Amino acid sequence: MPTKLNKWGSSLGLRLPQYVVDRLTLRAGDHMYINVTNAGEIVIRAVSPRDSPEPYSPSESLPASRLPEPPMEW
Repeated sequence: MPTKLNKWGSSLGLRLPQYVVDRLTLRAGDHMYINVTNAGEIVIRAVSPRDSPEPYSPSESLPASRLPEPPMEW
């Protein structure tokens, strides 16, 4: 199905037809992986939940041995 690129802020946006959304069970906020092949084709696939980026948390980036100890309660 041909579709048209539209301006979205300083980027270009592409709308997915409803049948594509239904077939892939996509929802707003899902993460997608985009790849451009050497032949100039754009390949877009849904990223599984375990592969999607998680919100950054500084405490998660440090090993447990380097986390500050909680204050002692007396």
